[in-house]
Amino acid sequence: MDFERGGNEKHMERPVTRWRRETLDKTVKKIEGKEIERPTSRRGIKEEVEEYSSFRSATPAARNAPLAARVPSASISGLSRLNTGLSMPGLERPITQHGIASIRPGTGRGTSMTRQVQDKRYYEGLVQLKMRELSQEMTAIVRDIDMQNKERATILHYDKRAKDLAGELTALQGELADYNIVVDKMSSNVEKESVDQEAKELFSKNERSVAEIEDMFERRQEMEQRSRRTEKEIETERERTEKLVLMMDPGTRERYEKLRKEKVQVEGTIAGMQEELEELSKEQGHFEEQMALSPLKQEAVKLHVKTMDAEYKRDKLREEERNRLSPEKEREQLLVKIKQDNMDMAAAEAQLASKKKRLAEVEMELERLETDLEDGKTDKQTKYKELRKREEVMEQFAATFDENKAEEMERIRKLEVSIVEYLERISNAGGADDRNLTRTEEALILNRSSYDGYYDVERTSNDRSFEMLTNDYIDLKETLRKLEILENKLRSEIADINEQTYGREYELTQLEDFNGFKAKHQMKREDANVEYKKLMDGRTITDEELKTLNDDYNRIKARFNENRIFLEVEALEKKLADLKEENKKSNDLILRQKEQVDFLPRKQQALKLMKEYGTMLEENSKSLY
Repeated sequence: MDFERGGNEKHMERPVTRWRRETLDKTVKKIEGKEIERPTSRRGIKEEVEEYSSFRSATPAARNAPLAARVPSASISGLSRLNTGLSMPGLERPITQHGIASIRPGTGRGTSMTRQVQDKRYYEGLVQLKMRELSQEMTAIVRDIDMQNKERATILHYDKRAKDLAGELTALQGELADYNIVVDKMSSNVEKESVDQEAKELFSKNERSVAEIEDMFERRQEMEQRSRRTEKEIETERERTEKLVLMMDPGTRERYEKLRKEKVQVEGTIAGMQEELEELSKEQGHFEEQMALSPLKQEAVKLHVKTMDAEYKRDKLREEERNRLSPEKEREQLLVKIKQDNMDMAAAEAQLASKKKRLAEVEMELERLETDLEDGKTDKQTKYKELRKREEVMEQFAATFDENKAEEMERIRKLEVSIVEYLERISNAGGADDRNLTRTEEALILNRSSYDGYYDVERTSNDRSFEMLTNDYIDLKETLRKLEILENKLRSEIADINEQTYGREYELTQLEDFNGFKAKHQMKREDANVEYKKLMDGRTITDEELKTLNDDYNRIKARFNENRIFLEVEALEKKLADLKEENKKSNDLILRQKEQVDFLPRKQQALKLMKEYGTMLEENSKSLY
């Protein structure tokens, strides 16, 4: 049977033969540091055949087969002695069950003399060997895992024990410090009152510290809540921005993306410039340190600054010299400028006058509006007072209407009776001697009969005549007509008042139902009690939930305090705050340095001095010539 093996295998095993199967577990040989099981047979000992060896099969059919399909009895790989590790170059002597024989040539069947018989038993042995190796390796791994678990448990136990001992040591150190303080106090002969006073001060200080810690904790909670709210607002704004971006049309979105990329680029540029500025600041600080150590460098820097200022002044003077005009052109330019300034001033004055005029008009309009407003308020107040007085008069008249009406009716009746009597007397007197009496006599008779002798003839001119009585009668009739009109108005008002009174009485009748009102109030009270019970139950549930949430919060807080990452985050936050403070200080330092190297004030001062010096030179030259 032909058994071919993969070309990637370098070692070929010799099969276990039927003559020496019992020695399978006894023969193991190490070749080049590897353990390979080797069965012993009468045909010899299995040798390792290297790939690409000089051995070739005698038949052409085996050229494409894997190398060393069977360990040859005689090979040119080297001479070796039986059961020894010595290899000798040259041709190996073949060892067979019949003794020493020469090398057999290849047969015509295409099989090689170097082929091994690899049957099922051989592969079962290999599988068993690999299983034993795997089991040994697994046992070693399990043993290592157990050892590591034991070491880990031991380490955890030792760690816990170390923490406990550290806590005990801290407590003992505190007690020792207390005992030392007591011994010091006793040795220094301190009185008990001073010790008690110091203890009270320490107790109050401890309470203040606890209150400060609680305040800090509350502030931290508020800041955390504010931070969470800010994060939520930021997330909401981000979502809103994303929605707005999604709702944009393609053109606007493309423009937005372009602007966002430009923003990122600008931020990168700013970051690079900031880094460059920091590097320059560091270099500046380094140079300043070097300059501080060398007076010569300081003097050189001062001279360099002076040189730069002088060069700047020189360039400025040259520029002014190039741009300087002739005296005629300068005079024309000044005249044009003066004219323009005068025109601007005139326009400004005209505009100012118009504004003042407009302001005066607005002020007058405002005063007029205020006056109208005050007049309107005065008219309203006057009308209100008049209406109030009229209402009071009407109320008084309504209160005394019946009495006044009775008095007026009685007066009218008396006047009517007196008029009738006067007319009867006049008619009687006229019927007696109408043609012989004069008007004066008739008046005298009328007056005498009217007043029954109380008035004499001398007072006749002051008495009431018939015409006066007629006029009084007409006036009284007019007054009566007005009173009737007023009576009608009062009757209508009384009817309205009666209706209002009826409505109020109806309301009072409804309010008199005290039992119904009490029943309604009782029902409302019962409903309120039920609602109160519901709210109290809800409050109990809410208190329990709040307590649970507080417990969860305290537990999470404890976990955070024990968490190394959280502590690192706090440390990083503190470090970030310190870095921000340092950045702020650096920016302030940069601004101060910029202010220090600002040459504009010195430039202006130098130009001023130069101008003064030029003026002095001109004056001196004029005085000389």
